[in-house]
Amino acid sequence: MSPHPNPSLKWIWLLPVILTIPVVEAASVIYEHSFSGSSTANLGGTSLDASATGMGGTSGARWISSTRFKADGSIATTDSAGSAFVAFSPQNGNIYSISVDTRATPRATTPASHLAYVGISLNSHVGATPDTAAPFSSGHRSISPIARSPDGTPNASNTTNPKYILRRWETSATYILAADHIPTLALDQGVWRLTIELDTTNAGNWQYRWLVDDVNGSTLTSLSVGDWTSFATPTPAISYIQLFNTGQLGSGSFDNFSVTAVPEPATGVLAVAALAAFALKRKRTARRTTMKVLPAVLCCSMPLVARASAEDHYEAYVRNSEDFRRVKQDKEWALKAWPSWTYMPWTYQWHIGYDDASGEWSRTHGYNGTLMDQGHLLQEATRKGRLDWIDKHGLRFYLDHTAGKGVLHLWDGDKVKPHLEQLQGTGVRNVPLNAAAEAGLRDIMKRHIGAVRDSPHRAAYALDDEPSWGHFVRPAMWQITDDPTAYTQWLRGIYGPKAPERGKWLSYDDIRTKLPEWTIADFDASPLMDQWSFNDSYWANLLGRLVEYSNELDPATPCGLVGGQAPNAFGGYDYAKLMRKMQFIESYNIGSSQAIIRSFNPRNSLPTVTTHFHRDTADTIWQAWYYLAHGNRGHIGWVEKWFDGKTPEPWHAEVAPSYLEAERKIGPLMAGAEWKHDGVAIYYSHASIQLGWILDAESHGKTWRQRNSDERLSSAAHVRKAWENMLRDSGLQYDFINYADVIQKGVPQDYKVLILPGVLCLSDSEARAIRTFCEKGGTVIADYLPGLWDQHGKGRKEGGVLDSMFGVSHSPSLSAKDIFGGKYWAEVDQDTNFSWKDYESFLTNKNTSVKDASGFHKAVREMPVGHVASAGKGKAVMMNLSPQWYNAHREAGPERAEKREVFMKHVMAAGVQPWVRISSDQAPVHGYEITYWKQSTDGNPRTILYVCSNPEIRGTSLGGGNSVGLKSDTIPVRLQFNQTKEQVRDERTGEMLGDGREFPLRWKRDEAIVISFEGL
Repeated sequence: MSPHPNPSLKWIWLLPVILTIPVVEAASVIYEHSFSGSSTANLGGTSLDASATGMGGTSGARWISSTRFKADGSIATTDSAGSAFVAFSPQNGNIYSISVDTRATPRATTPASHLAYVGISLNSHVGATPDTAAPFSSGHRSISPIARSPDGTPNASNTTNPKYILRRWETSATYILAADHIPTLALDQGVWRLTIELDTTNAGNWQYRWLVDDVNGSTLTSLSVGDWTSFATPTPAISYIQLFNTGQLGSGSFDNFSVTAVPEPATGVLAVAALAAFALKRKRTARRTTMKVLPAVLCCSMPLVARASAEDHYEAYVRNSEDFRRVKQDKEWALKAWPSWTYMPWTYQWHIGYDDASGEWSRTHGYNGTLMDQGHLLQEATRKGRLDWIDKHGLRFYLDHTAGKGVLHLWDGDKVKPHLEQLQGTGVRNVPLNAAAEAGLRDIMKRHIGAVRDSPHRAAYALDDEPSWGHFVRPAMWQITDDPTAYTQWLRGIYGPKAPERGKWLSYDDIRTKLPEWTIADFDASPLMDQWSFNDSYWANLLGRLVEYSNELDPATPCGLVGGQAPNAFGGYDYAKLMRKMQFIESYNIGSSQAIIRSFNPRNSLPTVTTHFHRDTADTIWQAWYYLAHGNRGHIGWVEKWFDGKTPEPWHAEVAPSYLEAERKIGPLMAGAEWKHDGVAIYYSHASIQLGWILDAESHGKTWRQRNSDERLSSAAHVRKAWENMLRDSGLQYDFINYADVIQKGVPQDYKVLILPGVLCLSDSEARAIRTFCEKGGTVIADYLPGLWDQHGKGRKEGGVLDSMFGVSHSPSLSAKDIFGGKYWAEVDQDTNFSWKDYESFLTNKNTSVKDASGFHKAVREMPVGHVASAGKGKAVMMNLSPQWYNAHREAGPERAEKREVFMKHVMAAGVQPWVRISSDQAPVHGYEITYWKQSTDGNPRTILYVCSNPEIRGTSLGGGNSVGLKSDTIPVRLQFNQTKEQVRDERTGEMLGDGREFPLRWKRDEAIVISFEGL
């Protein structure tokens, strides 16, 4: 056969085949709920954790339930039936999955009639309010799988003693009960996940079936219970999802409620998309070393690079692993323990003793809290005297070193030096974390918590201060445990049965020497990054178990840690994992940790604080207001040079008015408030932080072991910071969203923009979720090299996983010579600039990167910048620019800060606009921030708004968070809204400011303006 005369048409014969290929959409999350509330609070009235309008769901949906159903998912012991409902009206054209984890135990084992059932139902309710006192009522139509408890008695459907029986019931419109028992399922005792699958793609002839999963093991055993059953579109229509119990229930519970939907599979991928895919393949085989922009007409309809796979083991791992299970994080419970703003001096140099005079001085100066430490518990007189003093003066306290010292935190400061070889070698942690170590920690916790849990002023327990599986976040290569099977088992959980065999434990040196020669296609950091991720998981799970043990010892008090570090490849600071195991945390404000913690704090439920180090009066006052404006519930104060002998320094009197106002007025106002964002999400990819460290440290060569203070050097940290400040300086607020939540729930549709800041690594499942968000109308903005590596740090041989969405093609032959300065993979030679003084010098000293006319470095040297492509209903923006230079532009002043426009114009084009700004006739206002909170706890919804300075902030792994260049003068400003605000009140003075769109105010710039107005 002769060659086709027109090469561009040589694939035209494939069109009939291509047009019949079904396109599998990613699942949309309609509802999710983790039942993380209190065991004493009723489930009724509780908002779902996640809810979305569309496909039958309702945004802001709340449970309607019997009072026997509690907010933690438990069901009170009962002989009566009960139900909980959430509104749901399935629509034609979707495939739904409705599931919940269940557990049931009967009140007695004999006679056979003593049975207990819990279940989930799709319910066609008739009437104004569903009946929460019965599982089914006349006029209902219900399809339900029901888990019956193992009661060890004969049953009509199975004359042997059953282990578990699944029962399915259906009621018709005339309430005729059809019930049949499925034969005994030989599953482990424990938790069953009951699922109803509902297929509405054939209007008028819907189908449903049940599935049951055994959740007790490390992997799910999934069994289909009954074939697909057809039924006419129900009349009356399904209007609720129902959870219920019936029979003589001893105990029962629900957990992990989820409703997802996949639209009807489309038939056909556009021909141009198919041709573009083949064109991409041809371009890639040519191994070009630059990146080309694809024609927009092809990019719009490109097929997804990585469609959902039935064998996506990583997605299954994130959805089901213990690594991502949350401890109790109930909002009402945490608020009861730590209700408001509290300043807790860490009494390192507390020279004024523990008597009535010191107690009175503390309260009158706003120090309304304190700490207890393990050392205070060892001597009876000290313990009794300290607790007596605390209780007499009403000081809330946290207990430090609840799990002792020397295991979770190995060495203070430079005491690590004799151990560096071991820390950075490939052996086992010098104190291996294993069952014996955990048992020892529990013994210590039992003694320590037992000594203080009777005090009514305990607020939280800190397992340890500055804990780490290494030493702070210093480079650490060792293995966290001496359990010889733990790592292999963990790898199988992530990779599935084809998990790689890791012959030895590696060091950075095993990767470092290959970096100069590797292309993207060659790149494989997975042996090293998997080790770090394993250590993070082992660490987080240990902390989670200790937190839950603390709850057993004292059910009323949150537990967590203090001295938290920046997100990092080392030490256990993958905040997507860590924040699921915490109930209380104090973290230093480095590497965006405060904003990340605030974002991952569910409904801002948990008490989060930071450390205060006094430098000067204005800075101390600013810290009080700034961190309060960002949702912190107080400070832990480092008591050093507070006193001249036993005489307090004069600055205490100067800062006391702010502390007292925070304690007595603004702190209580904030109790229960929830953060408001402007529709912008910043992506948190911990794998990218890990790979970023690998790339950053290349410039050190063999001296990488001396790298410390990573928050000062890290490209990931500087890029995050630049994005945060560009948004804040543009009058916009944001959330971080993490890879685990995105895999489990997708990108929430209340965001309009998703920013990928140096997101080098993406899994297939993350890419699917991001693409879905974009195709539904969202805007995705990537600065550079998005998803060229997978979640393990392995280069993608076909280019970036989102290339087709962005309308670009990254060649797999890209290497360090094609990136930034052409010598290293990173933007900055961090060895040369190890001791940098300002951002300008950090980014210019011996830097050979190509600086674009916009004032920012190009990432891929030969690639265009600012490419915009359409993807479904949304936009995908590939900047090919690092935003790091904004840190220097901002530092130079307001004129150069305007250079952020090259990034921000794409955010604004997505419909994200500031709705409140300030202006001043006195001088240009630069370096301020406005935060806003939703407050509706008293039934009168209001928005609380802060105006505060946002200067440069510096800290270290030992603490900090102090301002740089702070101004403390008072200036007149105008607060300007884009819409009229009603019943505006100055919360600091109590003055009602009326209704309007503009309000003149005076702002002392080391303090904050705090107003509120009606509505959310």
